[in-house]
Amino acid sequence: MKLELTYTDFCSQLNGKAEGAPYSELIQEVVYDTRKINPSAGLVFFALTGPFRQGESYISAAYEKGVRVFVVHQVPVNKWSDASFIVVKDTLVALQLLAKNYRNKLEYPILAIAGSLGKTTVKEWLYHLLAGKLEVFRSPKSYNSQVGVPLSIISINENHNLGIFEAGISTTNEMSKL
Repeated sequence: MKLELTYTDFCSQLNGKAEGAPYSELIQEVVYDTRKINPSAGLVFFALTGPFRQGESYISAAYEKGVRVFVVHQVPVNKWSDASFIVVKDTLVALQLLAKNYRNKLEYPILAIAGSLGKTTVKEWLYHLLAGKLEVFRSPKSYNSQVGVPLSIISINENHNLGIFEAGISTTNEMSKL
């Protein structure tokens, strides 16, 4: 399985409202950090907002790197006639919803490791113990946050038959979202 959604299906999965130019290619990859964008077809930029950043302020940089689809909580002053915007209430919740919908299509088990200490070590141990017996996907590095877990989930493909993820929490009510 791979992330391949039509623009209409993608909007529907996020409970979003499409604005701007229509997009005719398949959505294939999620990006959120303009420093890590490798130009290719099918990119969608999630304008994530946090305590130290406003995701919408990076739309120009993402556009310059070839992104034409943007998930936003409000459409910026549109100076890009060929850009597509999907408006959602909360871009992080939309990313998590995308991962949840993707996860629900998987037919194999997912193992989540949570706790205060040792999540990455346990994940790596399990991976190395099982890797010769199963096609195991593990979350990269310490991707255990509200952003990292959904990004990891949508990275699983049809070659895997087990997923091992870390789930970290830093504030109240985060575990239920993960």
